[in-house]
Amino acid sequence: MAAITPEQYEPAFEFALKVELGQTSRSAATALLSSHTGLKSSSAAFYLNALLAMFEGTIYKKTISLAATRYYLERFKNDMPPEALERALVAVELHLDYYAVQGKGEQVSIRTLLDSYKAKLQRLSISMKSLSC
Repeated sequence: MAAITPEQYEPAFEFALKVELGQTSRSAATALLSSHTGLKSSSAAFYLNALLAMFEGTIYKKTISLAATRYYLERFKNDMPPEALERALVAVELHLDYYAVQGKGEQVSIRTLLDSYKAKLQRLSISMKSLSC
């Protein structure tokens, strides 16, 4: 199975954002992501579903790559309000908890990444509070 490349998973963020904003449907975004990047429809759906769960702060059950998770969290941190990053972190944590309960392992690398972004969010929140004073 070929590895999914940044050229394939990075555009998923924009497609998921369009779904989140009501500009397109999930199925249309999946088809567009697949046709634009060469991802299989199933992989495009996995990545979009994970991202949409991040936007909503809900669980996603299919694992996406560490590199994609890092890229998406960075996009949430840089391009979205802090509340959106917080929801994304909740979704990643719910995914990790689900995955561990399934007996599929701990996904230590993603857990470490999650912890580092929780710390970034905390610093960002502290920084924003000091600006509002």
